Amino acid sequence: MKFVEVVPGEAGEVNGLARKIWPLVYSDMISQGQIDYMLDWMYAPETIREEIEEENIVYLLIEAQESRVGFVSFGPLLSGAPCCIHKIYVAPEFHRRGIGRQALKEISRRAINADSSCLELRVNRGNERAINFYESCGFQIIREDCADIGGGFVMDDYIFRKPLLKMH
Repeated sequence: MKFVEVVPGEAGEVNGLARKIWPLVYSDMISQGQIDYMLDWMYAPETIREEIEEENIVYLLIEAQESRVGFVSFGPLLSGAPCCIHKIYVAPEFHRRGIGRQALKEISRRAINADSSCLELRVNRGNERAINFYESCGFQIIREDCADIGGGFVMDDYIFRKPLLKMH
């Protein structure tokens, strides 16, 4: 497995992967209208380019079996601050192969090197598979958050946190 850092000109590739993965993952949790709204909002190539160039968000494509099977985004990486994991998505046909755990290890390694204090992420409260996965990786729910994202939609999430263990 390999992690390939996305440069701004490759934002369309992340968009394409999201458009393949999201409907498969979220169709039983949120409406197709909300899926389309969020894909157009969060995964527009210009949004991804702006996050990389102006907000110091890191995007990594995940390669396995000689194909791109998912992606992650996280950051910014700031000393003493939480490292926010914005996205971890792996195509469902590649679930349960350790790819998500390897992605978390890669993010953790980079966050530790940047002296981040912990990892934080959001999970849809109806996404039992992701909730179980993150809990099995040592994350704990620290609060609930229901955020209005416009278009008549909300993100109804748990906020998870995991401390980072510094290696000496």
